[in-house]
Parts: sequence; structure tokens; C-alpha cells
Amino acid sequence: MRDHWATQQFATPTYFQVLSDAALKLWASHGLGLGTTQHISICGLGTKLLTLKPGDPIQAQVMARGKFSFAGVTVSVKPIDIFDARPPSPEWATALHNLSWLQHFVTGGHELHRIVARSLVLRWGEQRSRFRTSLANFQALIALASAAHFLVGPLPSSFGKPFYALAEKLTHRVMATRPSSVSDSFWQAVALQYASLAFRSSETLRELANARICDVINDVILPDGGHVSRNPQALLEVLLNVIPIREAMLAKREAVPQALSVAIERMFPMLRMLSHGDRGLSNFHGAGVTDMTSIRTILEHDIIAGRPLLSAPHSGYCRISHRSGLLIMDTGAPMECVSPLAIEFSDGPHRIFSNCGMPASASPAWRRAAADIAAHNTAEVMSFAGGPQNALVAEVISSPQGSLIRSVNEIAGNTGKVSHHRSIFLSQTGTDLRGEDQISPGESNDSYPGPFDFTIRFHLHPGVKASFNRKGTQIVIVLANRTAWQFMARGGSLTLEESVFLGDPSGPRKTQQIVIRGSTDTAAPVNWALRRVEKSATAANDPAEMPQLPF
Repeated sequence: MRDHWATQQFATPTYFQVLSDAALKLWASHGLGLGTTQHISICGLGTKLLTLKPGDPIQAQVMARGKFSFAGVTVSVKPIDIFDARPPSPEWATALHNLSWLQHFVTGGHELHRIVARSLVLRWGEQRSRFRTSLANFQALIALASAAHFLVGPLPSSFGKPFYALAEKLTHRVMATRPSSVSDSFWQAVALQYASLAFRSSETLRELANARICDVINDVILPDGGHVSRNPQALLEVLLNVIPIREAMLAKREAVPQALSVAIERMFPMLRMLSHGDRGLSNFHGAGVTDMTSIRTILEHDIIAGRPLLSAPHSGYCRISHRSGLLIMDTGAPMECVSPLAIEFSDGPHRIFSNCGMPASASPAWRRAAADIAAHNTAEVMSFAGGPQNALVAEVISSPQGSLIRSVNEIAGNTGKVSHHRSIFLSQTGTDLRGEDQISPGESNDSYPGPFDFTIRFHLHPGVKASFNRKGTQIVIVLANRTAWQFMARGGSLTLEESVFLGDPSGPRKTQQIVIRGSTDTAAPVNWALRRVEKSATAANDPAEMPQLPF
């Protein structure tokens, strides 16, 4: 059947035609739509990309023997048949098809690793799978580009031609994808950047990749340098992937797009803000297992070496630090987790208060539990939703005595609103942390339906041990270096209960939590304090001074 639209002739272009042609050219220039007119040919290797996420050579040997472990499940099969195996879970299948495991072979570096990796890559290219989502294809192109120089090798071989054909086909597939989210748009742009740098292709791909990354980077990275998801791990992942782009451009003496360069510069202080003294990330909004080696590697590429932020209003975090004492507070809207005004506190490399964290791979029930307000170091008011209805208010005040965070969260429920006022002070010595929590009627309430019961939790990191003192009035916390801290509270009943820490690569770990329970039937706030025990003193001889804020 003849295409009437294609053969229709017009003597003079109409206004509609001019607009349509312009729109189609713009659409094609961005590689959008299945009907893109651009053809990108890949004919060789380009720049070798920096690897900031080294693999594990042992994992390469295990996979070469036919054991593939993803999402906590191992499947044993002949390596060449792994793509025909029945996946035990969608998460497992996605991890197989996004090719991120290629870096294990690259790090191994042996010729045997190259041979196995080549066969797996070509077999992957022959397969079709419903688990190859748009994001999986973006990640696969990034993985292929990162491993390209290792896969091709220093000597001519028959692998080059089919490999470049596969990379070209995948690049066109990525270009033709219409992303369904801001996150997908970003990873599509990163994938095209990797392909344009790692492979020798037309200049069109470079121009397209630069335009894409400039269009989307500010939608993903907020003005204060945080990730739009508020997840510290997501911020680290972005840096791990965009720094190799910058370094490759600099190596080629090519101008780095200004939008990308500026975004990288503002991400570094934010990453420092969300890191503890052990160089690991705080456990907020989906962050769990932290690769501290990656953070150290990232910070080595921080040209400006900017100081950590005290307040990040766009990302919703506050941070106060004196000497070895460091506190981070969530002062933003709920995203993956409900954790308004939750805190984490560390003494040098030793974490004391830590949110439960998000497991790397777990059932939906575990992930829901990890996202609940009860898994975070904040107040939960019974019969009320945990999330804020209005923007949280927070300010950081510095003084010669120390630093103070004042914050407010208005919580809505079926019977009205209440406000959670939280003030936290850290002394200049970093050894005296004091807090005040008060639940009061919301400002817009016509009538206060209370009183309500509330619970304030302080989940302890599994690296510390806690127990009540002999009098049962204070809790003594002992760190791994034998340093002791004392916790005391008034305005509620104090208990020490079981908890679980989910942000560990080996799986859930038992730990403890300090719990304060009270009621809003009185107007008195809950005051609590955490103080380091000096070596010259003992818990029995310390004065039983009740906690209060220094103002």
C-alpha cells in the first residue's frame, strides 16, 4: 500500500508543514522515537574510561566456573548457558542482563577472564529477554563501554567486528528509548556519553550525548548538590558514573559541558555532608550498604575540596560537627522512607545512633519495614501518619558553646494535627549531645483531640553495646574502642529493646534501640542527653545531672 503522506506534493510549504518538519528534526536530533533518522556507526575503540568501581577477581573465577550470584541467589550452570537459565527472581534477572558483573572480569585481567567475558557478551547479544528494561539497557551500554578496551584486547581478533556491531545496535536502541522518568533520562544520557567516549563513532553521537547530559543533569542534582531522590547512595552512584566522563573529556583535551562540571563541583560538598567519620554514608531514604572504598576514591577527584554543608534546604538535611562528634538530621519531605527529623550520630569512626538502613536485596515486606518511621531515630505519634504535611522547618545556630538545630514537623492524622518540635545541641568538645522533643497541638487545630501516646527511638549501631547502669537510671553505651557514653532522659519512660540493622553487606544484624515512651497529656517536653564518659571518671561516680538544653 502506497504511503499517501509520503507522496503528497505541495507547491508551497504550509505553516503546518514548516512546524511539523522543525519538530521532526528536533525529535530526531535528540534521538527520540523509533523513527530516528540518525545512524550512528561504531568502528573502533575511543578513550579508555576510568573505573571507579573495581570488580572482584574472585567473583570472575566463580562465574567462569558457572556460578552466578545476584540478589542473594546463586544459579549454577555452564557459563555459556546462563542466559537460558530460568531466573529465580526479577531482581536476579535484571542484575544478569545489565552486565554490571563485567567489571569483575576486567579487574581480574587474565586472558582466561577475557575469553569467558567475550563469550558471555556475544551470547548476551543473541538473546532476548523481557527483563531487559530500558534502565537495564542503559546500564548494559555503560558496562560494555567501560569494559570495551579489556574485551577487545591488545591483539587483533575475530571478536572486534561482532562486538562493535553489538555496541552499535545497543546504542541505537538506547537512543530510540523514550524515558519514563527523570532518573531514566539521566541514565540514558550517561549511557550515550559512555558510548561516545569509549567507541570511535560519528561526531553526531558526541553532540547528542553532550546535549542530553546538559538537559537532564539539573533535574537529577538539586541546587545544593543533593540527589532528587534524597538518597545518599544515589548521589554516590551518580558521582561514580559522571567523573569518568569528565576525566575522559579532559584526557582528550575536550571542553567539559558547563552544566556537568558545575553539577559535579556542588555534589562533592553534599557527599561530605552525608558521610560519617568512618567515611560511610548515612542511612537515609534507601541508603544501606556503603562501599567506603568508592567514597575514598571519589573524594580523591574532588579538585575544590569543599567543606561539608551545614544546611542543605533543597535536599532536606542539616549537619553539625565538633571535633569527633558528628550529627546528621533529616529535615526534608519523605521520599523512599518516612523519617522526618530523624538523626544519626557518630564519634569519629564509630557510629552510635544509626537508622536501620535499607537492605540491598530483600522481600517487599522487609523493605516496607525499613522505610517505616519506626526504623528511624525520630518520634512516632500514635494514631498519626508519620510523614509531614507541610515543609519541615529547620535552622542551624552556631555559638561559642556549640551548635544547635531547631526543627519543626507538623504531622497530620484523622483527628487533627500535632507538631513535633525537635531541638538538638552539640557542644564544641563534641562530647555532649543534648536533645529536646515536644509534641504539641498543631497551629491550625480548632480543637485538640489529645492526649496521644508517642515513642522516641534511638537505634544503636551493631558495633556498640548498651546496658543500664546499676541504678537503672542511665544507659551506658560502649564503643569498639572501649570509649563509653551515657544516655539519660526525663519526660518519659526509658527502656532498652532489641532492634535490627539492615545496612550490612552480610545481611540483617541484631542490635539494640533506646526507646522513650510518653504521652501528650502533659505539656512538659522530653529531654535527653548523650555524654562521653571521661577516662578519669566512672559511671558510678558521675553526677546524675538531668539532661537539658543549654539555653
